[in-house]
Amino acid sequence: MSYKTEWDLTLLYKNENDPKIEKEIRAVEKATKAFEKKYISKNFTSSAKSLLEALKDSEKLGEIFGKSFDLMKATQDSVEKKVVFETGGVVLGSKFLRVIVAPILITQDTSEEIIGYVLLIEDITEAKVVERSREEFFAIASHELRTPLTAIRGNMEMLQDFWTKLKDAEKKEMIGDAVLGSKRLLSIVNDFLDISRLEQGKIPLHKEPVDIIDTIEKSLREMKVLSDSKKIKIIFKKPNDLALSIRADEERVKQILINLINNALTHTEKGTITLSVEKTEQTVSVSVTDTGTGIPPENQTLLFRKFQQASSAVLSREATKGTGLGLYISKLLVEQMGGTIELVKSVPNEGSTFRFSLPLSSSPTTTIPS
Repeated sequence: MSYKTEWDLTLLYKNENDPKIEKEIRAVEKATKAFEKKYISKNFTSSAKSLLEALKDSEKLGEIFGKSFDLMKATQDSVEKKVVFETGGVVLGSKFLRVIVAPILITQDTSEEIIGYVLLIEDITEAKVVERSREEFFAIASHELRTPLTAIRGNMEMLQDFWTKLKDAEKKEMIGDAVLGSKRLLSIVNDFLDISRLEQGKIPLHKEPVDIIDTIEKSLREMKVLSDSKKIKIIFKKPNDLALSIRADEERVKQILINLINNALTHTEKGTITLSVEKTEQTVSVSVTDTGTGIPPENQTLLFRKFQQASSAVLSREATKGTGLGLYISKLLVEQMGGTIELVKSVPNEGSTFRFSLPLSSSPTTTIPS
C-alpha cells in the first residue's frame, strides 16, 4: 500500500495558501492517520510505537535516544552545515539503528534556503548480528580449532622424536595434553552437530517426569572439578518443595544446566555462583546467578544467537571462552521442550542472572520421535 506524498516544494514555498497545495497536504495527513490506525496500533512493538510517536516531537525523540546519541545536535549540525549526517552505531533498547539526517534545500535565484530536514531511522539489528556472526565464525576457525590441533600435533611430534629420551612423567603429561585437546575438538564438533540436528528437528527428545532437584545436583557434581580449580563456590538454594517434577528430557536438561554453569564459571574470577528454583502454577524455573564480569547493555541483544558471545571484543578470544554456541543450543533445547530461556539481568562488573523455565510434569512418559 502506498500514498501520494510528493509535491513541488518550490511551488509550496511560493504559494503557501494555494488551495491545490492545501488539498494535497490534507490528503497526505488523512493517509498517514489511516496508516497509523490500520497498522501501527496492531503490528508495531511498543518500542516502535513510542519511536513513531516521538517523531512528531523532536525533543521527545531526543529523550528516547538518551545519552547514547544526541539527535538534536546531529540535526542542528546537518542543517547549519548543509551536510548529510549518518551514524550506524545507535542502540535503542534491543535494537541497533542507523540514523540519517539530511537537510532539505530549495534554490531561489542564486541562493539556497533550508526549509526543513529529512530524518531516516533504519533498523540494522540483523545486519549487525550477521556481521558479528561472520567474525565469530572466523575466530572459531582460527583459534578454537587451531589451538587444540596445535597442542595435539606438538605433543605427538615430541613423543615421536624423543620417545626413548623422555621420562615416563613427561610422556604422561604430553599424552594428557593431547587427550585434553582431542576432547576440546570433539566438544566443538558435537556442538556443530547438535545445532544442525536441532535446527532440522532431528534430535529425539524423550520427555518424561524429571526430578529437577536431583538433576541440578547431578550437574553440580559434574562441574565440581572446574569450580574447585577456579576456587569459585557454587551455592544451590533448594526450595521448600523438594518434590518438583518437570516434563522434559533429563539429559538435555543437564546439558542446559551445564552450559549455564560453565558460562558463569568462565566469566567469574572471584565470588560465587548461585542456583535457585521457583515453582509457578504451570512451570518450574531455574536461575543461575554469578558475580562475574557482566554483559554490556549494547551486547545483550547478541545473546542466544549462533556464534555470538556477549563480550565486547570479538576477535580476541581465549581458549576457555568457547564457541559462542552454548546459549544458542540451550535456547533450541528449551524451546523444543516447551519452555523459555532468558537473561533476567546483567550489570557490568557485578554479574548476570540467566533463567530457564520448563513445564511441570502432569502426564505419563512419552517419546518424541525424530
